[in-house]
Amino acid sequence: MCDRGCCYGAKWTAENFLKEAQRFGAKLVTEASVEEVLHSDAEVKGVRVRGSNGIFEINAQNIVLAAGGLGTPMILLKSGLDNAGSNLFVDPFVNTIGLIKESRSKIEMSMATIIDEFNKQSGFVISPAPGYETTLAKLRRFPLTKKLYSFRGCLTLSLMTKITDDAVGRVEVDGKIHKPLTKKDRKKLVKEDKISREILLQAGASSKSLFNSKVVAAHPGGTAGIGRVVNTNQETEISRLFVSDASVIPKSPGLPPVLTIVALSKRFSKKLASEYL
Repeated sequence: MCDRGCCYGAKWTAENFLKEAQRFGAKLVTEASVEEVLHSDAEVKGVRVRGSNGIFEINAQNIVLAAGGLGTPMILLKSGLDNAGSNLFVDPFVNTIGLIKESRSKIEMSMATIIDEFNKQSGFVISPAPGYETTLAKLRRFPLTKKLYSFRGCLTLSLMTKITDDAVGRVEVDGKIHKPLTKKDRKKLVKEDKISREILLQAGASSKSLFNSKVVAAHPGGTAGIGRVVNTNQETEISRLFVSDASVIPKSPGLPPVLTIVALSKRFSKKLASEYL
């Protein structure tokens, strides 16, 4: 369950940065959301915020948006940056699943290993996903005829495949999301399914039991890409309005982006502290 937060506090989490910032005097405002960035003559002035007590404004000389690949473009669009919101990628993935006769499964870390030899040439990776989803999530994703499989976890083998999808989606100002799978995307899913089925058969899964879950998305990004919406300093056309989240990644990595996001943000933070504060 590490991907849902370490209940023991034993492992690293991005909340560590937040707690450190608070120790140095940062103020955390909860139960409030930024609606738009206030600016004049291409210079940032602050943000308009909707909180539990209504709408209020916060003045600031520097604004850093980090609302993610879906939330950040909505704020940018509401703030007048019409070039935001397009080029959405989501790293689609499916699980190929099969049944074995005798239980050999144990509780283990999700996605502990990865097969990345297909990534550069074919644009997808494969990873075992034994405990990646809860029973409820499986019920939602499994086809109607396979719902009962979700209760037979110890007898199932599951391989997750994540693809690098074409960045043809977009986020509207009202939050509506448009994200089709292209022919190229579907071709990748077909190719990976064939490989995953071969692996599962070799591992002892019954050929008649093999099936695919529904396609879902994992890592939305690209909607404020570097070189398109922000420059290499992660600054928009509005002076001192910055973005530091998955939306600045220009194209789908087809891999978990957390290390890239942390690296970009640490790089940006040093520049912000040295040149703008």
